[in-house]
Amino acid sequence: MGVPRAPRTRWMKTARDVCLTSFFALMLVAAGGHRSASAQGQNTLIQQQASGDIDFFVDVASFKNLQDPSTCYVEIYYTMDRSQMQFIELPNTPGILSAAWEFETIVETEVGDRVTWNRWQVVSQDTSRVGAEATRDTYDIYWPPPLLKPGVYRFITTVTDLNSRVSGDAKVGVDERLVLIPDYNTAPVSISDIEFAVRLGKASGQNKFTKSGLQVVPNPLKLYGVNVDMFAFYTEIYGLTLAAEGSPPNEYTRRVTLEGLNVDYRRVLDESSRVIRSSNEIIALSGINARTFPRGDYRLIVEVVDHASGERAIREKAFRVLSEVTAVAEDELSSIEMTDENVQRLRNEIEYLATPAQLDEYDSLDKEGKREFLQSFWEERDQVPGTPENEFRQAWVQRFDYANENFTTPTQPAGWRSDQGRIWIKYGQPDDIIPHPDEGRGAVPWVEWVYNQMGDVGQARFIFADTSGGFGSYRLLHSNVPGEMHNPNWREEVGIPPGRPAPDQTSRSPVTPADS
Repeated sequence: MGVPRAPRTRWMKTARDVCLTSFFALMLVAAGGHRSASAQGQNTLIQQQASGDIDFFVDVASFKNLQDPSTCYVEIYYTMDRSQMQFIELPNTPGILSAAWEFETIVETEVGDRVTWNRWQVVSQDTSRVGAEATRDTYDIYWPPPLLKPGVYRFITTVTDLNSRVSGDAKVGVDERLVLIPDYNTAPVSISDIEFAVRLGKASGQNKFTKSGLQVVPNPLKLYGVNVDMFAFYTEIYGLTLAAEGSPPNEYTRRVTLEGLNVDYRRVLDESSRVIRSSNEIIALSGINARTFPRGDYRLIVEVVDHASGERAIREKAFRVLSEVTAVAEDELSSIEMTDENVQRLRNEIEYLATPAQLDEYDSLDKEGKREFLQSFWEERDQVPGTPENEFRQAWVQRFDYANENFTTPTQPAGWRSDQGRIWIKYGQPDDIIPHPDEGRGAVPWVEWVYNQMGDVGQARFIFADTSGGFGSYRLLHSNVPGEMHNPNWREEVGIPPGRPAPDQTSRSPVTPADS
C-alpha cells in the first residue's frame, strides 16, 4: 500500500444500543465484488458461514503492495457485540468487571493448504454490570496484514470467550464463493477492494486503522442505518499516468454511484475530474447520511478513467441499509401541547446548541412564539431537508435522552446537566471509554473518553473524575479540546503519583504464529 502499516495498538469503539442478533439474522450473506474494465467483468461474492455460540462478522479487502507488486496486503476485519462475553470480577481488581476473548484466523488456499495464521487476545473492562451487559460493538483487524499472492482463498476464524470458554466460528470463502485476491498488475489502471467504514477521517496518529493519513475504522457488517448513520468507504487507485516533467499535469475522472439491488434507487455520490499528482491515488468519501437511502440492498460502483491513457477501471461492492430508528415526527413541534413542562424540556434540548442570545429570545416569547421559534431553529439545522424527518434533531434528542438515562445520579438529578451528559450531547458517543476505578490509596475513580477524530483537534480526550464521594457523579477535569476545561495537573487531582503513567484498560497479547 501507499504507506507502511503501523504497529498494533488498542482500539475499542462503544456503539449505540442495538440488537446485533438481528444483524446476523439479516446478514448471513454479505456480497463484495470486483469487475475489470474489460468484458471479462465478473462479480466475486463473499459468503460467510457461521456456527457456534458467539456471533461475529468478518470482511476481507485487498490492496496492492507497492514495495512488492507480486503480493497484496490483505486486511481482515472483525466486528462483534462485546456483551456476548462473560464479565467477571478478578481478585486483584475489585470493582472492575473484566472480559477476555481470543481471535484465531487461518488463511487457506482453495485446496485447503494453510498459508498463514494468527492468534491474539483482547481484554475489556467495565465498572458496572449494566455497562458490561449493554450492547457495545467492537472492531478489530488481523495485524499485521498478511501478504498474499493473487489467487483464491478462504479465511477461517474462531472467537473464544476466555472466561466462559464458549466460542463461535466463521468461514469467509466457502463452497464456490472463495475470496479472490486479484492481480493488480494485469491492467494498466486498477482499483483496490472497497473497504466500508463506520468512521473515516483525518488521522491524528498512527494505529492499526491508519492508512494514507486517514483513520479508517472498518464496517465488516456492511450494514448502515440501524447501527451506523453515516455511509463511508475507502479505496485506492493504481497505475495513473503522470505527466512528463515540464508538461501540464494529467487528469483522471472518477465516478461513484449507488445502485439499488432490490429497491428502485440510483444516486451519483461523486463525479469529478482530478489532477494526477501521484500514480497511486485514493478515494475516501464520508459524511453521507445512509438514513436518506430507502431500506434495501445496494451496490457501490467506483469507476476511474485515466485521460492520458484512456484506461478505465471499475470496482463494486454490496451493502445493506436497514434503518429501524424511530424518526422524530414531522409535525411534532406543531402538534405538541406547550405545557410548562414541555416548554422547559424543549428549551433544555437546545441549551448546548443555541447561543445565549437565542436562549434569551426563546425565554421572552409566549408559548406559541416559542413553538414557532423551535420550528425555525431546527429547520435551519436540517441537513437533509428533502426527507420526512429532521435527522439532525433526531440524533441530538437521542443523545439528550441517553444522557438523562445514563448520567443521572443522587447528586446530579438531571443527567443532561452533568459534565458527562454535556459532552455526550455535544460530541456524541466516544470511540473509546477507559475506566480507572481504583488507582490506589488516596485516588478517586476516573474515566477517560476518547474521540478518534474531532475536526482540527484530531484525537480528542476528556478526563472525568468521581469527586462526589462515590455517588457516581463524574466531573470534567481536563480535555485537549479548545473551549473545554484544560488542566495539565489533572493527574494530581485523581491521585496518580507523579511520574506514573495512567494504566491502559484494554490490552492485547499477541501470540506469534508457529511456522506453517
